Amino acid sequence: MEIKEFAEIVKDAYFLYSQVEIERKLPHAADGLKQVQRRILYAMYNDLHLGPKSKHIKSARVVGVVIGKYHPHGDKSVYDAMVKMAQPFSLNETLVDGSGNFGSIDGDSAAAMRYTEARLSQYAFDKVLPLTDYSEFIPTYDGEHKEPVFLPSLEPVLLINGAFSFGTGFNVFMPPHDPKSVRKAVKALFNGEEDPLKYLKISFPTDPKGEYTIEEDYIHNSGGRFIYRASIQVDKKAVIITGLPYNTSKPAIITKILNKLGKYLSDADDDSHGDKIKIVLYPNRKMTPARLKEKLYKETPLESRYRVQYMWLHNDMLFVGSAEQMLQHWAENLIKAHKRKREKEALRLLKEQAKASVILKIVKQPKLLEEYVYGKQDNFTEAEWELLGGISMKTLQDAVKNPNTWKERYKNITQRLEELHEITSNQDALIKDLKTEYKI
Repeated sequence: MEIKEFAEIVKDAYFLYSQVEIERKLPHAADGLKQVQRRILYAMYNDLHLGPKSKHIKSARVVGVVIGKYHPHGDKSVYDAMVKMAQPFSLNETLVDGSGNFGSIDGDSAAAMRYTEARLSQYAFDKVLPLTDYSEFIPTYDGEHKEPVFLPSLEPVLLINGAFSFGTGFNVFMPPHDPKSVRKAVKALFNGEEDPLKYLKISFPTDPKGEYTIEEDYIHNSGGRFIYRASIQVDKKAVIITGLPYNTSKPAIITKILNKLGKYLSDADDDSHGDKIKIVLYPNRKMTPARLKEKLYKETPLESRYRVQYMWLHNDMLFVGSAEQMLQHWAENLIKAHKRKREKEALRLLKEQAKASVILKIVKQPKLLEEYVYGKQDNFTEAEWELLGGISMKTLQDAVKNPNTWKERYKNITQRLEELHEITSNQDALIKDLKTEYKI
């Protein structure tokens, strides 16, 4: 029997639990997704084939597949994650296209999963999932299936949608950014520009036009801070609020405004429509609209400071660093996935080339076709004979009648293989090909 100090046992257990928490609660640089989010999208894509043009299906069915094959945890945590991925007030680019009540910025909860329906959003289908087959795969919890370690997204989703997470030993907030500014930064990165992230602009989904002032640089340093000021307009009679802080509900903000500044108001209206915010405050005689605006910034969360800390997973390791480092890791994963795609294309074409080669051998010596028909293998190698077994007689006969078709095909295959060799053996050529393929 091994005897251990109690403090040592607690320390070991704490460490093991924190490892599990890190895997589940922190996003991967490649796709900006936490484990449960990735499993939801993969199940919708791989198992349920729910493209953006598919018919919506019951959310309960999606959740069932996820917990049955990939995520052996409670259905509530899975559904909550799926709901958030469908909310335009939670993400700059939604990943799930929901049908039914998926909650609101007014703080309303989503309807039960048996009532709502879902499918993949156009963004997830176009930008997050196209290279799924070229990811790294591991066995699922029961060893019966495979799941991707990450989804090699075509855009750094972690910069676009941000992330907030806390757990054993960590509490991190990575802000969302304007998608257009992120795409500009990505283009600059692949073009070799110096400091590509100079184009980045913070943008909350609840306030794209808000004012964001960086106090401490989190883009180039590990951690930082910025000040947020909500979009507020002033006219002669009223103050109009058209943006809200990140990850808050509208009723909570209105309640804080009324509690703090209600004595200065003669009336207040909520003229919001859907996710479009419009809160109108009418100051009384003791207050002017301009002064009320300043008090809103000073005494309510409409002006807030945010502490930024980037933590992400990459190459089976946890990284704490800057947004710039995270972007580099995203790019590494994308480049690797694209290389795998081209290597698989080359393997497929090598098989096609071998097939075309044996067909052209028969084209040059038509008598070999007769020998093949009668099962004579003398003039064929073992590999050629095996290839012929997968070629129909009609194809061989047509090739003898129209030899130019297969000569052209062989020429094109050989040319493409030469291109692929250059692409996969030269990093600059690989990146150039990647930029062309995905219009970066």
